[in-house]
Amino acid sequence: MRTKRVGLSLWFASLILMMVVMPVWLGMQTTVEAATSGPYNRDLNHGYFTGRLDYYGGQVIPGGLDAVNVGQFINEIKGFYNGSNAQRKTGAAFIINTMLEKNAPGSGRALSTSELADWEARVRSPNIVINFNEAYTFCVNSYYQDGLNDNAFFEKSGGGCWRPSDVVGGERVGNSIVFHQKNANGSAGRVLYAIRRACANPVGYYPNGIVGLPEPSFAMNSALSTSVNGASGTSAEAGDSVRFTYTAVNNGPGASDGVSCRIYTRNYPGLQATPPATPVAAGSTPGPAMACPPTFNSGGRVTTSETITATANTTHCRFFVVTPRNQAGGSISRVACVSVHTKPYFRVYGGDVIAGSNFTDPDGVCRPPARGGTNPYYSPGIISWNSGTGGGAGTQLAAFAVGAIDDFTSATGHAATPGSPIVPKGLTFANTATVPASTTYGGIWNSNNIQTCAPNYFALKSGSDPGATLNLNGGGSGSFVHARTGNLNITGGNIANGRKYTIFVDGSVTITGNIQYVGNYNSIADIPSVQIIARNIYVAPGVTRIDGTLIAQPTNATSTDGILYTCSSGTPTPTAAELNGLCRTNMLRVNGAMIARQFKFLRTGGTLRNGTNVEAIGSANLAEGIQYSPEVWLSSPALQPPASGEFNSYTALPPIL
Repeated sequence: MRTKRVGLSLWFASLILMMVVMPVWLGMQTTVEAATSGPYNRDLNHGYFTGRLDYYGGQVIPGGLDAVNVGQFINEIKGFYNGSNAQRKTGAAFIINTMLEKNAPGSGRALSTSELADWEARVRSPNIVINFNEAYTFCVNSYYQDGLNDNAFFEKSGGGCWRPSDVVGGERVGNSIVFHQKNANGSAGRVLYAIRRACANPVGYYPNGIVGLPEPSFAMNSALSTSVNGASGTSAEAGDSVRFTYTAVNNGPGASDGVSCRIYTRNYPGLQATPPATPVAAGSTPGPAMACPPTFNSGGRVTTSETITATANTTHCRFFVVTPRNQAGGSISRVACVSVHTKPYFRVYGGDVIAGSNFTDPDGVCRPPARGGTNPYYSPGIISWNSGTGGGAGTQLAAFAVGAIDDFTSATGHAATPGSPIVPKGLTFANTATVPASTTYGGIWNSNNIQTCAPNYFALKSGSDPGATLNLNGGGSGSFVHARTGNLNITGGNIANGRKYTIFVDGSVTITGNIQYVGNYNSIADIPSVQIIARNIYVAPGVTRIDGTLIAQPTNATSTDGILYTCSSGTPTPTAAELNGLCRTNMLRVNGAMIARQFKFLRTGGTLRNGTNVEAIGSANLAEGIQYSPEVWLSSPALQPPASGEFNSYTALPPIL
């Protein structure tokens, strides 16, 4: 049945009454009244979508609504909107638009996916209480304008309100679906929106009763994670595959509005120990684009990733900014950095490695090594880089330590055959110890059982002072013993057959040139020998080979000297230029033995990712290679220790490092 909704002045209405018979619209009688401004900035009786005046119409959705819960309500409205019936489709669009508080959008019959998602999020908002069969009294009603395929609001003829119990035109007004603001205690608060069940007409009190559902709060969050070669991490080696993964998610109950996701990139030279604190560091440039929709439904998530190849001596940083953070605005920013390190390592060939043996005291007593209490890392140990399967730092033979052994293998190069000692700890003493971060490698040998000491070499000190600089070039065989108090610079030398040096320096030695044996041996007497004993030994960055024995003996049991530095021009800390220059490009090879209170392996060439279990001392990937060569034990040194008693046997042991 069609009925006439009024909004003209009285004289124009009278003219209409002379031409038509006044019908009754669903039992609700109307009278002529003047047009007034209505909800959503539309005059009463003017179409919501078209803005045109049409007094005739019927139910917004014929047959009304049957829903008794949120899911049914959403499905019912969506079904009408997606259906083929023009009246129901327009009615559903009218309901959705007005619930979204849109102000007469004109073309709003066609709703976007994001608008539909926003509407559904508002209906499902936990901040709303919905009564699906509430006795609700309303003073503003709505109807379908069948001449315009539109919907409009109107007031009761003569003023007043409709009560659920009212019977108009033989039909009871009935109850409504009413949306309330939820109070703090969870009860239903003020009315936000209402729909008369019998005809799906949006209804309410005017002017404050026809309002939409409030936009539910949203809470954007973001994450920025890093992985290296597929495993989570923030440290890489040059050539590794580094992935940055960006995630934006809405953790709030409502749909987001106008969200943007932006990625920025900044690569720093060297190590950036502390990531920048600012949301986006100065000097950053836009990174890869992220397909970030402006609207995230509750729980909506978008993830993208970026994969790069790690560049040596670089810290790769990425910044991720999501705006707005919530309905109040703001942004949420994340930063993640991956620093690209080289992991240089040393390897020992033909000898053992021991950490925790003392030098013999001046009184001739060999005392057990000091231990660091219950913490194995405060006791003498061996620490380097290793893959756990033999690639990296290690020794062909045995490893001993009274402290932890970390990333250093024994039995390198051995085949994995039954009964054969194999990496990573086949020849590591106390290799069953359970030490944090070192269970793969063992260590923690009982120091009370270690009574092995290096000799007190300075007890044998004698010879002439060579001055502040010494070169070991020279022809002819012979023994040369030097002793100096103060520092000494050894500029290297080619050691001729049969030439033997023992050099004592009660100070620091800096070796600035290669020391190497250059002849072919026809007899044991031809084998040369070089022994350098000092309080500290510095091997300059340009040195690539040393043949002989290097001993850095501390002044006494409590002194801090006795350190051997493998890449330094005479200072404990190499310069950045040295570490990134010759210390990186020059491998150091020692054919002999090294003994010291502490070693500072400072060569930076090569890196763990390229290491293998079987690489030889000539491998270009080694930072330092130490080979216990036959010359050490076949050649008689320039200074022989004093003989005492009668020899019953003679045994050659590998050196102590």
